[in-house]
Amino acid sequence: LIDLYIRQNAIPEAIQELEALAALDPENPRPLLLMGSLEAEQGHIEEAERFFRKAMAASPAFDAPYYELAALKLNGGEAKEALEVLDEARNKLPKSFLLDFYTGLATSALRQYSQSLQFLRSAEAQAEEGDSGRLTGFFYFRKGSVLERLGRFEEAEESFLKCLEKDPEDATTLNYLGYMWA
Repeated sequence: LIDLYIRQNAIPEAIQELEALAALDPENPRPLLLMGSLEAEQGHIEEAERFFRKAMAASPAFDAPYYELAALKLNGGEAKEALEVLDEARNKLPKSFLLDFYTGLATSALRQYSQSLQFLRSAEAQAEEGDSGRLTGFFYFRKGSVLERLGRFEEAEESFLKCLEKDPEDATTLNYLGYMWA
């Protein structure tokens, strides 16, 4: 029923059904996570955060709401708040690619480039060990931009070229690399 509501863009009805599910099993964070995602898609940022935080409280070891909330904060230009969410996650979750990747993004947004590079390299090493599919063009673009900001142009070029191997038509990377070369 929830899926049908979502497909019909009947989001209030989907949320109502999800709230009923959450009431039946308060320790299940998944309905809360989905409610947060639906609210975020609708641009209801405060409601999305409220549901993500409820999901985190319902199951502190469930990682998805931490990353969803961190992404919400990053997309809203609130890198410091994103980093606070990620620090909270770091205290409750095992080390992971996503935790280090998002922390790398947040520290980069705060212009803490040396720290950002450390987290991005850690994320890269974890992905190489377990799931290299996570090393996307976006990942290499972000790493390259941090390296460029640190003045490490040869390493930045290598990262941008890896990005272009994944997506040869990526205009943002082509532009960034061209300006760096110039």
